[in-house]
Amino acid sequence: MMPLTKRYLGHFNGHYSTVGLVGLPEAVANFIGNPALWDNLNKGDVEEAVSLMKKIVSHVRKRVEEFEDEDGCLYNVEEVPAESAGTRLALLDREKFLSKFKANEILIPGGDPAPFYSNSVIPYYASVPISLRAQWEGEVQSEFTGGVIMHLFLNESPDPEALKKLARRIVENTNVVYFSFTPSISVCQKCDWHSVGVFDTCPKCGSKRIDVWSRIVGYYRPVRTWNAGKKAEFKNRATYGRESW
Repeated sequence: MMPLTKRYLGHFNGHYSTVGLVGLPEAVANFIGNPALWDNLNKGDVEEAVSLMKKIVSHVRKRVEEFEDEDGCLYNVEEVPAESAGTRLALLDREKFLSKFKANEILIPGGDPAPFYSNSVIPYYASVPISLRAQWEGEVQSEFTGGVIMHLFLNESPDPEALKKLARRIVENTNVVYFSFTPSISVCQKCDWHSVGVFDTCPKCGSKRIDVWSRIVGYYRPVRTWNAGKKAEFKNRATYGRESW
């Protein structure tokens, strides 16, 4: 690429390589020997897990700083999308630790045939109140030097004023670096009816030809086009309605 870009780049001094993390919440659940961590949501256990995640990210960040001193190149540490890697790595681990997986001794969410690892701090399958999700996410997000995001998945059309107040509370009271409000949108392929929420049947014309659009990572795509792991993640997402704000 350099011969093609040297005319306008000149050098790579301002460019960096990325060390990406995926599966943090599953890793800490397994490290502390609590595969039901994100189901039980015991506050003390979750706070222990959050503390361990902070230590892990901090350790990785310090290591890449050593790499920078060694080779003079820049590195950042971020939550990578891992759309395919999150499933591929979970499949490899399930195969390697199959007996423990079947005995529920380790956490690999999604089950058969589509396990996955999370690309977030607090997994999206954990039914955590927004206030706690933002608090815990913020504690770990601030340890990264690259991209991070906390998605809040909405199951109904939001009230703009309530959403504005919620966004302000998150910004003023937590260390969350970056977050999104993500409603899922159902669209009828027959009559073009659409609405926020997940629908199997069009309430206007009765058609089953419904496309559900949601954010796979950073962009919207029809859920039917997602890979198996991401479909499993979508199915298990905790969503929020107006009563949650």
